[in-house]
Amino acid sequence: MITPTLLYAILLGAAAAVSAVVIAQLWPRRHVAGARSVMLFMGALTWWSATYALFWLGAPGPTPTFWLDVTYVGVVIVPAALLTFSLEFTGRDDWISRRLVLLLSIEPALTLILLWTDPRHGLFFGAQRSATSGAILTGGPAFWFNIVYSYALILVACILLIASLFRLPALYRRQAALIITAVIIPWASNIVSLAGLGPFPGLDLTPLAFTLTGMLLAVALIQYRFLDIAPIARDLLVESMSDGVLVLDSGQRIVDLNPAMLNLLAPHTTDPVGQPLAVVKSAWPALLDFCNGDGDSGYGVRVPGESVRFVDLQQIAVTDRRNHRRGTLIIARDVTARTLMQDERERIITGLRDALDQVKTLRGLLHTCAQCKKVRDEQGAWVALDQYVRTHTDAEFSHGLCPECTHELYPELYAMREQQKAAILDYLNGQGGSTLDAVSEAIALSKTSMLRRLESLILEGRVEEVQENGVPIFRVAQPQP
Repeated sequence: MITPTLLYAILLGAAAAVSAVVIAQLWPRRHVAGARSVMLFMGALTWWSATYALFWLGAPGPTPTFWLDVTYVGVVIVPAALLTFSLEFTGRDDWISRRLVLLLSIEPALTLILLWTDPRHGLFFGAQRSATSGAILTGGPAFWFNIVYSYALILVACILLIASLFRLPALYRRQAALIITAVIIPWASNIVSLAGLGPFPGLDLTPLAFTLTGMLLAVALIQYRFLDIAPIARDLLVESMSDGVLVLDSGQRIVDLNPAMLNLLAPHTTDPVGQPLAVVKSAWPALLDFCNGDGDSGYGVRVPGESVRFVDLQQIAVTDRRNHRRGTLIIARDVTARTLMQDERERIITGLRDALDQVKTLRGLLHTCAQCKKVRDEQGAWVALDQYVRTHTDAEFSHGLCPECTHELYPELYAMREQQKAAILDYLNGQGGSTLDAVSEAIALSKTSMLRRLESLILEGRVEEVQENGVPIFRVAQPQP
């Protein structure tokens, strides 16, 4: 026949085993934010339950209540570990400093000292301890101060987690709700035990309830993988991305989007989170067509608005561990500068091809005057070079000045252009390379004039053009060995 004390020991031993299993599951993820505080929390629960089980088994010790007193090592660690985890989970890990850890260590250390030295002062048990008691459910001022302090830490942890429900995206709310439930259960059971309303006489239900907490955390870990995809990583990365990010669930509803994507949609739509994707149809039809597979490839898609903007769209399937599709990730990268430059180049290349198609080829030997550069035609007459070319081809002349003639005839204009080139070189050297738009803005030159200066510098071998992520980048040319 199983006696009540043996039953208590079995229940507490199972509780310790569950907590240890959760620690084993967490160990491979120990470097993830929040994992170590959860492991400390579960380690304290393992100690609490295991030593309490030894007490009910009647394991020998220096005193009859030795194993009951030893449980308090885990008791005083649990609230602080829970608070630390809530700070990390809600993105406040920068609060966790050495000073905070030291402050959180003071009260547990004092409580343990007062507990073990109680026969000298009576501050912890307050002469209310019974020799036959199987739990520490009442005591003196130090006991009740520890109760109030522990409840305060757990309350702060709950407030932080509950507040996170209102700021976290829907993707993480189930995680937070499960963790809040896991925290509230042992808190309520401890109140029941202190009030003497528990179903098992003389048994503190708190470690058993904390075991249920461990099981819920294990569900959150395995089912919702809350330490594999932590909300703090999303806040630091996704919110600060320059690329637009849009998350859709399996029902084509908008689950989340970052400020960059909202900026692409605004001011044409309000916050669309929770609404079907079709809500963007009036604001950005091309995006809806792309997501539905009816649009183009997604390269160089025009963004709605008065200013000219283009983005490259990318669609990524989001799958679970069973490779079932759970949603879609849309990434929009701004490629306005690259698109405009490519359009400008295409226009110039098309113009040059049209001009070449119209040019007649001159062949043979041309007789030119060594002094005035006139050309002798077929009739023996000497005519100007431009007149001869115009007569024998479809080309037309436009007049300009080479650098040497510019320097000779218009020294001020030549000096201004050289100053502009020097400013461009100084800017590119300081930046290590830049786009056409950035250089034009920094030097205060139009894109057309800037292209001419850059082309001149490239021909002189002082600037080179490279491609970085598909974007033309101009930088100072490295000297050849």
